[in-house]
Amino acid sequence: MKKPKQNKKIEQKGPMRAKKLPDGSLLVARDDGKGNIQLDKMKIPPLRLPKGEFCDNDHAVSHDYYDILERGYSYIRIKKEMLKLIERDPDFYDPYIVVADILESELKNREAQKYYEEGYRRAKNYLQKHAGGMPAKMEWGFLENRHLMRIFAHYAYSNWKYGGGKNESLEIFRWLLKANPNDNQGVRYDILALRESLKWNWREKYEAWDGNVLLGLDPRQMDAWFDRESKKYPDEFNDFWKYADSLE
Repeated sequence: MKKPKQNKKIEQKGPMRAKKLPDGSLLVARDDGKGNIQLDKMKIPPLRLPKGEFCDNDHAVSHDYYDILERGYSYIRIKKEMLKLIERDPDFYDPYIVVADILESELKNREAQKYYEEGYRRAKNYLQKHAGGMPAKMEWGFLENRHLMRIFAHYAYSNWKYGGGKNESLEIFRWLLKANPNDNQGVRYDILALRESLKWNWREKYEAWDGNVLLGLDPRQMDAWFDRESKKYPDEFNDFWKYADSLE
């Protein structure tokens, strides 16, 4: 698979450190080796993308989002902090997913679905405003895109699970695969599962366990299933197979 692209970077090379500021510039700290620190603010040239490709801007709250998750807070505290982030920037969508996930763990499924729906609705409106609609290409390799791609996928899963909206979920998964053929999210498997009329929890069949410990999904079994069954739907997967073959 090709190497992911990154637009956002925190650089650290020897005595030089750089931090991205909310306005998109870099604050660079240089140590001359004698204990003297010089601060320089540098502008980053705008990212130039091919027509039809989208990369989101950096959201300042994203840094607080990851910091909160790493602090070892209780679920109650995490939920409160995530709700604060939603208030600060309602168009950064990872907090919606965390709040919904915690609500599901509390068996508050209807309330959880509301957060998935609100995040999805806002994300569609956001892309309409900033990309003129659903972009033809939106790669996972750009870190700035991931919160958008995650809310689309999570809404599709929840809609499949709770709302029974299989057709809508299928269309979302299709768009995610087309926009990001590298398929870092593995939505091709979900497309196949929907075409095969499987239930939303189909992945449980491929879970790998060590006693009572869930290790994750068994990629070899999932790939074997996909390779075998996807051939029944050439209209669905021909573009994916062509892309995969081009990387070899």
